[in-house]
Amino acid sequence: AKFTHPIMKSALAFIRTHIVNRKILIHCNKGQSRSPSIGLIYLAQTENIPNNSYQDAREEFLKIYPTYLPGKGIELYLQNQWKYILEL
Repeated sequence: AKFTHPIMKSALAFIRTHIVNRKILIHCNKGQSRSPSIGLIYLAQTENIPNNSYQDAREEFLKIYPTYLPGKGIELYLQNQWKYILEL
C-alpha cells in the first residue's frame, strides 16, 4: 500500500477533475489489473456499482469488464484497504 495508495489517489483525482468535460481513458500494459482497478474504484466511489465491500464491487464490475483479472498485489490492496480507498 505504501506505493500503490499515492498512485491511486493521484489517478482518481485526475479522473474527478477531467471527467466533467471529457471522456477519460484509463490504461496500463495489459488492461487486466491496474487500470481496471482504478475504474472499479471510481465506479464504487461514485456509487455506480455496489461499494459496501470490494467483493461486491468486483462482482458487479466483472459484468461490465469481464476480463478484469487483478494481480495479487492489487487485489490484496483492494481487499485490505477497501474502506480507506473509497475515501481517496
